[in-house]
Amino acid sequence: MASLRDTVKDYQDELRGGIAWVAFWREGRSWNAEYFYIDPDDILTAEDRNRLEEIRQADPAAVVLNSYYCGQLAEDMTVDELTAGVRHHYEQGFNGIEDFIEAHDNRLSPEEIEKGQAIAHAAGLPFSEKPYRGEDFNPYIYDGSMSIEDYELMHRLIEQERSERMAEKPIISGYLSNLGKYAEGRPAGEWVGFPTTAERMKEAFARIGLDFKTYEEWHFTEFQSSVPRLAEHLPEHAHLDELNYLSALLSAMDGGEREKFAAAAQHGEYAGNLQDLINLAQNLDCYELVSDVLDEGDYGHYLIDELETIKLPEEAKPYFDYEGYGGDTIINQGGELTRFGYIYNNRSPFTEYYNGRDVPEEYRVTPTPPEPEREGPDFEAAAPAAPRPVAPILLASDKPGDKMKEITGRLEQGIT
Repeated sequence: MASLRDTVKDYQDELRGGIAWVAFWREGRSWNAEYFYIDPDDILTAEDRNRLEEIRQADPAAVVLNSYYCGQLAEDMTVDELTAGVRHHYEQGFNGIEDFIEAHDNRLSPEEIEKGQAIAHAAGLPFSEKPYRGEDFNPYIYDGSMSIEDYELMHRLIEQERSERMAEKPIISGYLSNLGKYAEGRPAGEWVGFPTTAERMKEAFARIGLDFKTYEEWHFTEFQSSVPRLAEHLPEHAHLDELNYLSALLSAMDGGEREKFAAAAQHGEYAGNLQDLINLAQNLDCYELVSDVLDEGDYGHYLIDELETIKLPEEAKPYFDYEGYGGDTIINQGGELTRFGYIYNNRSPFTEYYNGRDVPEEYRVTPTPPEPEREGPDFEAAAPAAPRPVAPILLASDKPGDKMKEITGRLEQGIT
């Protein structure tokens, strides 16, 4: 049997710290305690909420306390003073567990869910019971927070938005040329914008005579891009699906992210081919771009004046070699000065999302060649030829030793 003082003594650090919330409750004559953390949005996790419900069932009078938010408690109190404070809350019914759960529970009531669904559906939007906080929402994983109908509606809207985005100014434009006609001295080609759709690519192929019969090979003779200097990294025989994949990733970025991508591509660690560029577009968090740094001196001032990597007295700053310090740091970091600023690899793990083989289905746009027409007679599967009869080896000798010599001779003759 644990007394209240002993229980408070065990949890005094959590109670004083003011970061965790500590639940105190009684079971018979024994006191118990357990601490909980609230997420940055002031919401209980499902696991913590269920545990608090168990505590409430054991003792409806349980309290949940925090020295920063609850009276009668303070960081500098002794164990006895903290014990008196906890007892005060428990006996007076302050900061009860039921009110705490209600205050930090983000679940909606059935009435609120029904009302929210009606409002969302009237606006043509899907409804989710889970609050949207941006980075923690993955539309491609069904977590049960919305109905199947709302989930399907969400994906229709995503596809519609993607199509509308593809209709806007292309991220990459390439002059697609019929290689066969180009070799014949009769160039045929046109500008194709990416991201695009399979239907548009099929129409472009038809216009420049790529029929997969007489003409089936193509190449790009020129590239342009709204992402600075990206065109110089694109190969003549770029794969259409990879171009579309890269363009779709870039179209989802804002201007600052595209500048960071362009600087990282110029840096060149992952710019050798389209596979590198596709993976680079999905690993920009591995790089730091300091946009207002254009030379070694700028970087030196950034390190000293903003990051304070070295604590310099004000009177020493006029004599400090900012350019030398910035240049040495650039060498040590393996970074590069670009037109967009200074970029360097922060050594975070680089994940290979694309293996160079399997472009996700939604980005595939290469037209499918038609099935080849069968020419000549329609051959049926021929019946297997009858095997040649096997002639037995008739030996003239009677003695076992002579028979072996005769067999060996026959074998050597057959091999020859």
